[in-house]
Amino acid sequence: MNRPNIANIVLSNLDTLTENTLAYFINSNLCQNAKLALSQNNIHIYILDLDRKYDEYLIQNVELHQQHIIGIHLDSEQNPLSNRMTLVKKPLNVSELTKAIDKVHQELFKPPVLPTPNKETKTKHSAKIKHKDQTHRNLYNAIDEEKNEDDIHLRYKAQRYVGNNEDVDPQTDDLQKIYINAENYFFSSLLEALSAGQSNRSTVGIKTSLGTMIYHYKENLISHDIEKNKLKLLQTTPLINQASKFSLNSSPPFKEHVMDAISFAWDTVIQTSKGRLPENTNLIKPVILLTWPNFTKLRIFRHAIPITALWSRQRISLVETAKLLVVPQRYVFSLYGAMNALGYAKIGKFEDEVTQKSKVIKPLSQQNNSNFFSKIMSHLFKRK
Repeated sequence: MNRPNIANIVLSNLDTLTENTLAYFINSNLCQNAKLALSQNNIHIYILDLDRKYDEYLIQNVELHQQHIIGIHLDSEQNPLSNRMTLVKKPLNVSELTKAIDKVHQELFKPPVLPTPNKETKTKHSAKIKHKDQTHRNLYNAIDEEKNEDDIHLRYKAQRYVGNNEDVDPQTDDLQKIYINAENYFFSSLLEALSAGQSNRSTVGIKTSLGTMIYHYKENLISHDIEKNKLKLLQTTPLINQASKFSLNSSPPFKEHVMDAISFAWDTVIQTSKGRLPENTNLIKPVILLTWPNFTKLRIFRHAIPITALWSRQRISLVETAKLLVVPQRYVFSLYGAMNALGYAKIGKFEDEVTQKSKVIKPLSQQNNSNFFSKIMSHLFKRK
């Protein structure tokens, strides 16, 4: 379902934790009037940290491009640097940030003031905004583009990607339906190719029965000549013939389709898993989060941020994660499968955690996702 008049937001010069958290907030149901911009076209709002180095050119040109800035800051005496800047003081909270976005949204999409018709005019037609007017033409173009982008929104249509498996009880249920043999799927060969390229600092080619793929090591990009429907088939179905890989001594030209290698690998693992886990994954030992993924560059589905945040704060198993957050297990399994494949998380035990660099802080209390997000936001900027 399309939502008209949604502001496109770009996050600028923020630290990684803040950027990831704001990305989740903006694309969640808590934020009704905005979404993350999918391209550099039709940007409406920039959110930037005024306490960090920022692009002054951006501030100077928001008037020209009819854009707005939400500036977050610590300084109590901070003044707006532009008449198109709205200030929000740190530490952030959901209510104040929402008010700022809604205020700017109202300015962006307020109905145009139409001239009062002359009472003596006998025309039967109501006044219409002509597209020759630059301001109003941009507004209509923005709305039209958002409709076109609806199907390629950053978020997955969750049901298509996490499958429909029901929750399982590790003690009594047959667990075969929640496991897959990674060696039977293309993503296993893809990850081996990426690892080989990084280890040998060389470009790697992957030949499949459906086409050729190349990992360009220096640029960290994947290029291929595989048609869209065949690529989906390659990503989601068991391989009849194992994909073969080989190292290339020179840098071949890029093929027709090009994408970020990590994003493509992440996307492939999730599409393959559909709510399932690699064989022999332990359901009752705790998940160890090795590093927080850069979710602003990875397509994610519902519940991904709360699940990851929980793993960063508490020693908890996959099954317990689903229970505590009150989400179907398939969401937890899909996310863990991708994070494990790309080295973001693993299943461990208490002794393993002693070697981890990140310390576990006090357990997360049971609360709904909205309150959980508010708690993260309220503590984000207490550091200087």
